[in-house]
Amino acid sequence: MAVKIITEIASTHNGNIKVLEDLTYDHFRSKSDYIKYQIFKAANLLNKNEKDYKKFKKIEISYSNWTKIINKFKKKTKIILEVFDFESYKFSKKFKKDVYLKISTSELDNFDIIKDAVKNFRKIFLNISGYEKEFIDRIVTKYFTKEFKKKLIILYGFQGFPSNPKDLRLNLFDIFQKKKINYGYSDHSIYGLSDDFLSLLPIILEKKIQYFEKHICRNISKKPPDYISSLELGDFSKFVKIIKKYNRLSNSNLLGNEIIENKYSQKMHKFAFSNKAIRKNKQINLSDIVYLRTSKKNGLRRSFFNTKKKIFSKRFIKKNDILHKSNLNY
Repeated sequence: MAVKIITEIASTHNGNIKVLEDLTYDHFRSKSDYIKYQIFKAANLLNKNEKDYKKFKKIEISYSNWTKIINKFKKKTKIILEVFDFESYKFSKKFKKDVYLKISTSELDNFDIIKDAVKNFRKIFLNISGYEKEFIDRIVTKYFTKEFKKKLIILYGFQGFPSNPKDLRLNLFDIFQKKKINYGYSDHSIYGLSDDFLSLLPIILEKKIQYFEKHICRNISKKPPDYISSLELGDFSKFVKIIKKYNRLSNSNLLGNEIIENKYSQKMHKFAFSNKAIRKNKQINLSDIVYLRTSKKNGLRRSFFNTKKKIFSKRFIKKNDILHKSNLNY
């Protein structure tokens, strides 16, 4: 199955609608498969006495603006709305025919949302990050039933920002694969095409994930919210190309191209030539042959002579003539 890429905008828009639109256009340029918008109300996310409350209030986007964004792009790309509270879920539900849903780790224990979502949305992503295996097993048992299994996808990624590769519980993917449920990876490696990110990439792909979620940012140097695990457009596009090429290779039969290989062998392999004049009907010994590269066609390789007990010349062969089956008896 091909790996699908999710462009994670998160809060890198910093509450700016223009930046949000620009990031969406970056998503189009990258050729990523899905774009994800985070929908929340700060008052439903944080206690007002928390120090981060004002920061989240500042970057909060109104439902009216979200409506404009969703309506503007819903027919141009696949949209995932990630909800962080029940009010935002109810808002997102208005677009159930046009978008997919992601239930954030903050709301994954809100079974009322999950119960309603599986009945209304075509595809639902569940963020299990930070939950113990016992709870994850409970979610799988309760909701990954025959009726809803095909529309549910588990997304896992360590929620430390940036994440340390050593902290990842990649064995979870082995469990999901055995249970034959859909799953994907949310990467939070430090920004850019870092050593951590590039080192993890082949390991993650070996886990047979179906979805790969990665943050995108317009200008990392300005350090907007969530920049710490983001890629700018250039690097994000490179990442997308790598995944698309991986998909093509992994979905091919990997038997290679024999025609191309034969062209290479003709150029680089050695073929048999006479190193002296050989009379007609004369037995040819190995000492009568020298092996050289040539552009001439239909020559004989060393392996041919090693498998024949006796070989005779069918006609007179000049010195430095290439040896063909047509001028030999064996």
